[in-house]
Amino acid sequence: YVFIGGTLITFCVGGIVAFFTEYVFVRFGAGGAHLTLEEIRKLPPEVLAQLGLPAGISALVGSLVGVPLGASLGDRWFARNPAGRLNVIATGFFVGIPFAVLGQFIEVEWLFFCVFTVGISFFVWYMGPIFAVLHDVVRPSQRVMVVALFIFAIHLGGDAISPPIIGLVSDATHSLRTAIWVPLAVGLVGAFVIYLGGKHVAADMERVRTL
Repeated sequence: YVFIGGTLITFCVGGIVAFFTEYVFVRFGAGGAHLTLEEIRKLPPEVLAQLGLPAGISALVGSLVGVPLGASLGDRWFARNPAGRLNVIATGFFVGIPFAVLGQFIEVEWLFFCVFTVGISFFVWYMGPIFAVLHDVVRPSQRVMVVALFIFAIHLGGDAISPPIIGLVSDATHSLRTAIWVPLAVGLVGAFVIYLGGKHVAADMERVRTL
């Protein structure tokens, strides 16, 4: 569950990050709505930087708030429930995705960035707890290998393939705004898989203790 769910949410986050500057330009840049991805990427760097800077600041602020908050909530929830860390990850996406959906319909630039900042702060809740869960369900002698395999899996099946898939959808629909629905849908499925995984954590932890 953690490997599959982690791969799906990495697909989501990686895909959004890969195209976010271009997406913001399509939404709010001068004439951006009428340009293809290829045309946008041929624009002078200073043109994209005008929107890339606030996008980067929003992502930074959201991450600085969300990562430690997710870690803290994960530990607190885990103290009451073995599934707590996975529940925090799932909750972050279940709450964050509606903000991303809302952002698809907001036409006011400053309000869009505010909503995006809040959304990303929920998305990044997963970063601390997901590695702690891996440590919880394997023997200490296996932890390094499991983390290495997990990182390899989520990148190979997640953010390595999400940009080309989103790009293909954008080319086919002539709309990056439409293509962004793909990672959001995948992230929602990933959150549900993570939530289901929480139902097995207690048994897996008990199995490790008896080995």
